[in-house]
Amino acid sequence: MTIMTTVLTSGCTSDEKRFCDDLKDQYTLAALRHAIDANDTTAIGAALRDLQKLEDEAPAGVRQDLSTVLDTVISTVRAVTDVTGPNGEKMPVDLARLNDALAKVATSSQHVVEFADRKCGLQLAR
Repeated sequence: MTIMTTVLTSGCTSDEKRFCDDLKDQYTLAALRHAIDANDTTAIGAALRDLQKLEDEAPAGVRQDLSTVLDTVISTVRAVTDVTGPNGEKMPVDLARLNDALAKVATSSQHVVEFADRKCGLQLAR
């Protein structure tokens, strides 16, 4: 397993490796899903902040697409829960803008999936 990890990450910079490690830990959104199921607004907020950190550390090659995906996830969660956004947003989510974002997020999602497969050895689509 160590050899496989070395091969998968040998072409990565340390920033990419850190991002890939964090993406592997967070891509299932388990903490967020559990917090939503429990209606735990404090935990939902913490999970959204973790997603924001992931976006902030994303390598340039995937940052814009990941930002599009995560902004859509965060807006969707905020629209259906009573939480403050990870950057302190308290205004209600504009549902028309959210619907537009949801309609357009597929391309960005595919780019993130391809980056994760190519750079992180992580197969998100399976």
